[in-house]
Amino acid sequence: MSMVVSFMPGMESNAAELSGEDQVTATLQDENSQRLEETTAMDEDGAIYEIHEEKGIVAEGTPSQNAMFLAKTSGQSKVVNFNTKGSAVTSFTYGGGSGYTNGAYGADAAYLGMTDDGKVRFMLSGVTGTVNASEVQVVEYAAVSDHVSYYAVSGGKLIHYISQDLNKLPVSFINNGTAPSYLNEGVKKVVIKLGTSGSYSKERLDDGSFVESEETCFKVPVVDTVGAGDGFAAGVISATLEGLDDKKILERGNAIGAMQVMNLSDNEGLPTINGLNEFLKTYQKKN
Repeated sequence: MSMVVSFMPGMESNAAELSGEDQVTATLQDENSQRLEETTAMDEDGAIYEIHEEKGIVAEGTPSQNAMFLAKTSGQSKVVNFNTKGSAVTSFTYGGGSGYTNGAYGADAAYLGMTDDGKVRFMLSGVTGTVNASEVQVVEYAAVSDHVSYYAVSGGKLIHYISQDLNKLPVSFINNGTAPSYLNEGVKKVVIKLGTSGSYSKERLDDGSFVESEETCFKVPVVDTVGAGDGFAAGVISATLEGLDDKKILERGNAIGAMQVMNLSDNEGLPTINGLNEFLKTYQKKN
Protein backbone atom coordinates (compact mmCIF):
# COMPACT_ATOMS: atom_id res chain seq x y z
CA MET A 1 0.00 0.00 0.00
CA SER A 2 1.20 3.49 -0.83
CA MET A 3 0.34 6.95 0.46
CA VAL A 4 0.63 10.32 -1.25
CA VAL A 5 1.16 12.90 1.45
CA SER A 6 0.43 16.60 1.22
CA PHE A 7 1.01 18.51 4.45
CA MET A 8 -1.68 20.92 5.62
CA PRO A 9 -1.96 23.21 8.62
CA GLY A 10 -3.62 21.45 11.13
CA MET A 11 -7.64 21.55 17.04
CA GLU A 12 -6.07 22.65 20.07
CA SER A 13 -2.97 21.11 21.59
CA ASN A 14 -3.24 18.56 24.35
CA ALA A 15 0.15 19.36 25.80
CA ALA A 16 1.09 17.91 29.14
CA GLU A 17 1.08 20.33 32.03
CA LEU A 18 4.37 22.12 31.79
CA SER A 19 5.93 25.16 33.32
CA GLY A 20 8.10 28.02 32.17
CA GLU A 21 9.54 27.82 28.67
CA ASP A 22 7.80 24.50 27.93
CA GLN A 23 4.35 26.11 27.97
CA VAL A 24 4.75 27.36 24.41
CA THR A 25 2.53 24.53 23.06
CA ALA A 26 -0.75 25.88 24.36
CA THR A 27 -2.59 26.58 21.08
CA LEU A 28 -1.71 24.15 18.32
CA GLN A 29 -4.48 23.55 15.79
CA ASP A 30 -6.23 20.45 14.49
CA GLU A 31 -4.46 19.04 11.43
CA ASN A 32 -7.87 18.47 9.82
CA SER A 33 -9.86 21.59 10.63
CA GLN A 34 -12.72 20.52 8.32
CA ARG A 35 -13.29 17.20 10.08
CA LEU A 36 -16.77 16.49 11.49
CA GLU A 37 -17.32 14.80 14.83
CA GLU A 38 -18.79 11.80 12.99
CA THR A 39 -17.05 9.92 10.19
CA THR A 40 -19.06 9.91 6.93
CA ALA A 41 -18.85 8.46 3.45
CA MET A 42 -20.80 8.70 0.19
CA ASP A 43 -22.48 5.79 -1.61
CA GLU A 44 -22.68 5.35 -5.37
CA ASP A 45 -25.94 7.35 -5.49
CA GLY A 46 -24.38 10.33 -3.73
CA ALA A 47 -26.09 9.76 -0.38
CA ILE A 48 -24.09 10.61 2.74
CA TYR A 49 -24.05 8.05 5.54
CA GLU A 50 -22.20 7.69 8.83
CA ILE A 51 -19.42 5.17 9.31
CA HIS A 52 -19.48 3.77 12.79
CA GLU A 53 -16.21 4.06 14.64
CA GLU A 54 -15.50 0.34 14.82
CA LYS A 55 -15.21 0.26 11.03
CA GLY A 56 -12.52 2.88 10.97
CA ILE A 57 -10.23 1.99 13.85
CA VAL A 58 -6.79 0.65 13.23
CA ALA A 59 -5.46 -1.82 15.77
CA GLU A 60 -3.67 -0.33 18.75
CA GLY A 61 0.08 -0.32 18.34
CA THR A 62 3.27 1.06 19.69
CA PRO A 63 5.17 3.48 17.43
CA SER A 64 7.46 0.65 16.32
CA GLN A 65 4.48 -1.43 15.15
CA ASN A 66 3.26 1.39 12.95
CA ALA A 67 6.73 2.50 11.97
CA MET A 68 6.26 3.21 8.28
CA PHE A 69 3.41 5.64 8.94
CA LEU A 70 5.39 7.53 11.53
CA ALA A 71 8.08 10.11 11.09
CA LYS A 72 10.45 7.51 12.55
CA THR A 73 12.73 5.84 10.02
CA SER A 74 15.95 3.90 9.95
CA GLY A 75 19.25 3.93 8.11
CA GLN A 76 21.51 6.95 7.67
CA SER A 77 18.76 9.60 7.97
CA LYS A 78 19.48 12.93 9.60
CA VAL A 79 17.27 15.42 11.41
CA VAL A 80 17.46 19.22 11.60
CA ASN A 81 17.09 20.50 15.16
CA PHE A 82 15.50 23.97 15.23
CA ASN A 83 15.45 24.19 19.01
CA THR A 84 19.05 25.28 19.55
CA LYS A 85 18.32 28.51 21.45
CA GLY A 86 15.14 27.84 23.46
CA SER A 87 11.98 29.82 22.73
CA ALA A 88 13.36 32.03 19.99
CA VAL A 89 12.63 32.75 16.34
CA THR A 90 14.71 31.24 13.53
CA SER A 91 14.40 32.78 10.06
CA PHE A 92 14.60 30.79 6.83
CA THR A 93 13.93 31.18 3.11
CA TYR A 94 11.70 29.11 0.84
CA GLY A 95 10.54 29.35 -2.76
CA GLY A 96 11.95 32.85 -3.16
CA GLY A 97 10.26 34.11 0.01
CA SER A 98 11.11 34.14 3.69
CA GLY A 99 9.57 32.80 6.88
CA TYR A 100 10.35 31.96 10.47
CA THR A 101 9.66 29.31 13.08
CA ASN A 102 10.13 28.84 16.81
CA GLY A 103 12.01 25.65 17.65
CA ALA A 104 10.32 25.40 21.04
CA TYR A 105 6.98 24.83 19.27
CA GLY A 106 8.34 22.17 16.90
CA ALA A 107 11.96 21.17 17.11
CA ASP A 108 12.53 18.68 14.31
CA ALA A 109 12.60 18.93 10.54
CA ALA A 110 13.64 16.52 7.81
CA TYR A 111 17.20 17.04 6.54
CA LEU A 112 17.42 17.36 2.75
CA GLY A 113 21.12 18.14 2.36
CA MET A 114 23.27 21.24 1.97
CA THR A 115 23.20 24.00 -0.64
CA ASP A 116 26.25 25.11 -2.58
CA ASP A 117 26.56 28.16 -0.34
CA GLY A 118 26.59 26.09 2.86
CA LYS A 119 22.97 26.42 3.99
CA VAL A 120 20.90 23.55 5.37
CA ARG A 121 18.00 22.30 3.24
CA PHE A 122 15.03 21.04 5.27
CA MET A 123 11.34 20.16 5.20
CA LEU A 124 9.26 21.42 8.14
CA SER A 125 5.47 20.86 8.22
CA GLY A 126 5.41 20.47 4.46
CA VAL A 127 7.53 23.58 3.80
CA THR A 128 10.89 23.05 2.13
CA GLY A 129 13.47 25.76 2.63
CA THR A 130 17.00 26.68 3.57
CA VAL A 131 18.43 28.04 6.82
CA ASN A 132 21.84 29.25 7.91
CA ALA A 133 23.83 26.34 9.31
CA SER A 134 24.73 28.40 12.38
CA GLU A 135 21.04 28.68 13.32
CA VAL A 136 20.29 24.94 13.54
CA GLN A 137 21.88 21.61 14.38
CA VAL A 138 22.03 18.62 12.02
CA VAL A 139 22.01 15.38 13.99
CA GLU A 140 22.00 11.68 13.13
CA TYR A 141 18.52 10.23 13.34
CA ALA A 142 19.79 7.26 15.35
CA ALA A 143 20.92 9.61 18.13
CA VAL A 144 17.44 11.15 18.62
CA SER A 145 15.13 8.42 17.27
CA ASP A 146 13.03 8.28 20.46
CA HIS A 147 12.57 12.05 20.56
CA VAL A 148 11.40 12.99 17.05
CA SER A 149 7.80 13.79 16.10
CA TYR A 150 5.69 10.81 15.04
CA TYR A 151 2.20 9.41 14.50
CA ALA A 152 0.66 6.54 16.49
CA VAL A 153 -2.76 5.12 17.30
CA SER A 154 -4.13 5.48 20.82
CA GLY A 155 -7.70 4.67 21.89
CA GLY A 156 -8.66 4.23 18.24
CA LYS A 157 -7.51 7.77 17.43
CA LEU A 158 -4.67 8.87 15.18
CA ILE A 159 -2.34 10.97 17.34
CA HIS A 160 0.42 13.25 16.11
CA TYR A 161 3.10 13.56 18.79
CA ILE A 162 5.20 16.70 18.32
CA SER A 163 8.79 17.06 19.46
CA GLN A 164 9.71 20.34 21.10
CA ASP A 165 13.11 19.26 22.37
CA LEU A 166 15.19 16.53 20.73
CA ASN A 167 16.72 15.74 24.12
CA LYS A 168 13.31 14.72 25.52
CA LEU A 169 10.35 12.51 24.63
CA PRO A 170 7.54 14.39 22.82
CA VAL A 171 4.92 15.70 25.27
CA SER A 172 2.66 17.75 23.00
CA PHE A 173 0.15 15.99 20.75
CA ILE A 174 -2.72 16.62 18.35
CA ASN A 175 -5.75 14.29 18.16
CA ASN A 176 -6.59 13.78 14.47
CA GLY A 177 -9.77 11.79 15.16
CA THR A 178 -10.65 8.21 14.32
CA ALA A 179 -7.71 6.31 12.84
CA PRO A 180 -8.62 5.24 9.28
CA SER A 181 -9.02 1.51 8.70
CA TYR A 182 -6.57 1.44 5.78
CA LEU A 183 -3.72 1.71 8.28
CA ASN A 184 -4.44 -1.92 9.17
CA GLU A 185 -3.18 -2.89 5.73
CA GLY A 186 0.24 -1.50 6.46
CA VAL A 187 1.62 1.49 4.56
CA LYS A 188 4.73 0.37 2.69
CA LYS A 189 5.46 3.47 0.66
CA VAL A 190 5.09 7.18 1.35
CA VAL A 191 5.25 9.76 -1.44
CA ILE A 192 5.67 13.41 -0.44
CA LYS A 193 5.35 16.54 -2.58
CA LEU A 194 8.17 19.01 -1.93
CA GLY A 195 6.78 21.99 -3.82
CA THR A 196 9.38 23.68 -5.98
CA SER A 197 11.95 21.12 -4.79
CA GLY A 198 10.16 18.23 -6.52
CA SER A 199 9.07 15.08 -4.73
CA TYR A 200 10.35 12.29 -2.51
CA SER A 201 9.40 8.68 -1.75
CA LYS A 202 10.41 6.12 0.83
CA GLU A 203 9.47 2.44 0.62
CA ARG A 204 9.82 -0.33 3.16
CA LEU A 205 10.93 -3.60 1.56
CA ASP A 206 9.96 -7.07 2.73
CA ASP A 207 13.29 -7.51 4.50
CA GLY A 208 12.64 -4.40 6.60
CA SER A 209 15.11 -2.17 4.76
CA PHE A 210 14.14 1.14 3.13
CA VAL A 211 14.60 2.57 -0.36
CA GLU A 212 14.50 6.34 -0.87
CA SER A 213 14.08 8.29 -4.11
CA GLU A 214 13.91 11.99 -4.97
CA GLU A 215 13.16 13.87 -8.20
CA THR A 216 13.37 17.57 -8.99
CA CYS A 217 10.47 19.43 -10.59
CA PHE A 218 10.19 20.85 -14.12
CA LYS A 219 10.78 24.42 -15.28
CA VAL A 220 7.40 25.63 -16.58
CA PRO A 221 5.43 28.91 -16.76
CA VAL A 222 2.80 28.93 -14.01
CA VAL A 223 -0.72 30.04 -14.99
CA ASP A 224 -2.93 28.49 -12.29
CA THR A 225 -1.96 26.13 -9.46
CA VAL A 226 -5.47 24.67 -9.00
CA GLY A 227 -5.40 20.92 -9.63
CA ALA A 228 -1.63 20.56 -9.39
CA GLY A 229 -1.91 18.12 -6.49
CA ASP A 230 -4.54 16.07 -8.30
CA GLY A 231 -2.29 15.92 -11.34
CA PHE A 232 0.66 14.81 -9.24
CA ALA A 233 -1.42 12.07 -7.60
CA ALA A 234 -2.72 10.90 -10.99
CA GLY A 235 0.83 10.61 -12.25
CA VAL A 236 2.07 8.71 -9.22
CA ILE A 237 -0.88 6.30 -9.20
CA SER A 238 -0.83 5.57 -12.94
CA ALA A 239 2.94 5.04 -12.98
CA THR A 240 2.69 2.74 -9.96
CA LEU A 241 -0.02 0.67 -11.65
CA GLU A 242 2.20 0.38 -14.72
CA GLY A 243 5.01 -1.00 -12.59
CA LEU A 244 7.50 1.83 -13.23
CA ASP A 245 10.45 2.29 -10.90
CA ASP A 246 10.41 4.89 -8.12
CA LYS A 247 12.31 7.58 -10.06
CA LYS A 248 9.92 7.28 -13.01
CA ILE A 249 6.92 7.32 -10.67
CA LEU A 250 8.06 10.62 -9.14
CA GLU A 251 9.00 12.02 -12.53
CA ARG A 252 5.51 11.36 -13.90
CA GLY A 253 3.86 12.88 -10.83
CA ASN A 254 6.02 15.99 -11.14
CA ALA A 255 5.37 16.19 -14.89
CA ILE A 256 1.58 16.01 -14.74
CA GLY A 257 1.51 18.43 -11.82
CA ALA A 258 3.62 20.82 -13.90
CA MET A 259 1.39 20.39 -16.96
CA GLN A 260 -1.63 21.25 -14.83
CA VAL A 261 -0.19 24.55 -13.53
CA MET A 262 0.42 25.66 -17.13
CA ASN A 263 -3.37 25.74 -17.70
CA LEU A 264 -6.44 27.41 -16.22
CA SER A 265 -9.05 25.34 -14.32
CA ASP A 266 -8.61 22.16 -12.36
CA ASN A 267 -8.22 19.58 -15.15
CA GLU A 268 -7.33 21.25 -18.44
CA GLY A 269 -3.70 20.24 -18.07
CA LEU A 270 -4.30 16.54 -17.52
CA PRO A 271 -2.65 14.85 -20.53
CA THR A 272 -2.99 11.82 -22.74
CA ILE A 273 0.01 9.50 -22.71
CA ASN A 274 1.18 11.04 -25.99
CA GLY A 275 0.87 14.52 -24.51
CA LEU A 276 2.84 13.42 -21.45
CA ASN A 277 5.64 11.96 -23.56
CA GLU A 278 5.84 15.15 -25.61
CA PHE A 279 6.09 17.21 -22.42
CA LEU A 280 8.94 15.04 -21.12
CA LYS A 281 10.84 15.63 -24.37
CA THR A 282 10.26 19.38 -24.33
CA TYR A 283 10.67 20.61 -20.74
CA GLN A 284 13.74 20.38 -18.55
CA LYS A 285 13.98 19.68 -14.85
CA LYS A 286 15.32 22.21 -12.38
CA ASN A 287 18.94 21.73 -11.33
